[in-house]
Amino acid sequence: FNSDRAGSNDLWVVSAAGGEPRQLTRGPDNVLGAKWSPDGKTIAFRSNRGGPGGDLWLVPAAGGEPTRLTEQMRPAGFAVEWSPDGKQLFFVGVRAGGGNELYRMPVTGGRPVALGAKPGIGGFELSPDGSQVVYASFEGGWAFVDVMPAAGGTPRRLTKETEGVFQAGASWTLDGTTLVVQNLDLAGNRDATDLWTVRVSDGTWQQLTRSPLVSEFLAKITPDGQLVVGSHTIRNSIRRVRVADLLTAR
Repeated sequence: FNSDRAGSNDLWVVSAAGGEPRQLTRGPDNVLGAKWSPDGKTIAFRSNRGGPGGDLWLVPAAGGEPTRLTEQMRPAGFAVEWSPDGKQLFFVGVRAGGGNELYRMPVTGGRPVALGAKPGIGGFELSPDGSQVVYASFEGGWAFVDVMPAAGGTPRRLTKETEGVFQAGASWTLDGTTLVVQNLDLAGNRDATDLWTVRVSDGTWQQLTRSPLVSEFLAKITPDGQLVVGSHTIRNSIRRVRVADLLTAR
């Protein structure tokens, strides 16, 4: 986790059972977007300690000196993903010609490889088997869901609409066949985010949630495949409710 308890925004670890936090990095520069390696031995993170714009770094989870992976790649956003075998890192960076690009590079270092995402790529997520990437593409004020091979290639759009849609986040189910998508209900003019699923193979969409004046977002998919869903009200309102309704849940 990130904390400024030592005077700068640094990376700390603490046992899941509780205990005293242990500091891994030391400022004065910011640390963002930390991600554990699959074997739990290394943490990848973004930091501007190497210069303006920020770069990717690795630090041993047991402690030690951070290692710089990129040189002025200017990662965009906070997301960084490990391949399932722990040998590759994926991140979004600023491309030379403008816009963003999805990159892959070995954890041992080397030149990042551009994978061919749309220049409007925002957040992304690697599939459980590491073969595909899903990301949100922000274009003309809208947001669409694209998938593409993790090895690089042509993105395939899963969003059916060409405008009037804002699908800014998607997560893989554990079997890698389906995506859970956060979809802003622009058609209903509710300013609310609902959850949908889309089957990757054929692009079949199905709505999961619809709650008046409430937005839902996917917090996590548990190891047994259950969805942990968070929600929040989207605007202030005064509503009438009887006490009996609260007591009886009816």
